[in-house]
Amino acid sequence: MNTQAGKKPHLFALFLISSLLLFACGGTSPAEEAPSQEVLAESGDGETEPTLAPTIAPTDPPPPTDPSPPTATPNGGGSGQIVFWSDRTGEEQIYTINSDGTNLEVITDFSSANPVWNPEGSGFVFHSDHDTEPINIPDIYTMDADGSNLNEVLDAPDIVDARPSWSPDGGRITFFSNRDGDFDIFVINADGSNLVNLTSEIAGVHVFPKWSPNSSLIAFTSIQSSGANIFLIDADTLAITQVTTDPTGAFEVAWSPDGSRLAYFSARDSDANLYSISVDGSNEVQLTDGPAQDEAPAWSPDGLQIAFISTRDSSDGSYAIYVMDVDGSNVVQLTNSEGSDLAPDWRP
Repeated sequence: MNTQAGKKPHLFALFLISSLLLFACGGTSPAEEAPSQEVLAESGDGETEPTLAPTIAPTDPPPPTDPSPPTATPNGGGSGQIVFWSDRTGEEQIYTINSDGTNLEVITDFSSANPVWNPEGSGFVFHSDHDTEPINIPDIYTMDADGSNLNEVLDAPDIVDARPSWSPDGGRITFFSNRDGDFDIFVINADGSNLVNLTSEIAGVHVFPKWSPNSSLIAFTSIQSSGANIFLIDADTLAITQVTTDPTGAFEVAWSPDGSRLAYFSARDSDANLYSISVDGSNEVQLTDGPAQDEAPAWSPDGLQIAFISTRDSSDGSYAIYVMDVDGSNVVQLTNSEGSDLAPDWRP
């Protein structure tokens, strides 16, 4: 499922759908009490004379040590790291980078995309088509953060399983799939058991699921005749709520860490811009506004920043990763490559 540099991820998703895509200091021992009473010592003539015992000088306490300097909180909180995928080498691969733009590392050497951290930050779930040649249809995998322990969660030839998201409690993974015909939202236990279709009774095409911070709700985009909008579904009761009413579409939803707001992109003004909204559908705020494609928001663990992808500084339509404050200010570019850097996710 390779994409060309500069291809819009949301258009790619729709194409996929339409084509089946201190040490603590130890206290010193109390000083022994110096003898202060007279001690009798025997003299040479047999008589005893009072003699004072020598006084033991108290030991000076060790000089105080300077406490260790406080450790700075990483930019964005959490571990201060972001995972993403890129086609900068001509192949889709997963990378990590510090949230200040330093220490770029490549994690995979095979086709792999859309990584999302597990709740411990020790690894991630992602989709890959590396083992489905020549069909190039993605399956769901997990992997440790250093690229070891590759595990295939689902293996279904001729079926698209894509855009996974790991529940914050670690128990389940959600993703979208066409395994039942239409594209629906599924959940599965992290060990690959108990696969459930959540949206089989809801009309439309359902994509891009993301778990809520309390692991009870899943936000997703539902593409229906009235437009593509964000819905919430309870992963256990299947109760569903519509959040947005945007005829131009609302895609790639992300939760704030406290679960009170959602960020997403919409192309209502021809260019894709980022918005945030309360989970009850009120208080929508536009975060970006410019002649560029701003997409794929991801909230930082401390709730103060949002990472996203944008073409704003590109001459060829390729995407780079940026970070901004949650009100849309203080935009900083993190990556700059020959290809596109996509789908950032903050490490817990």
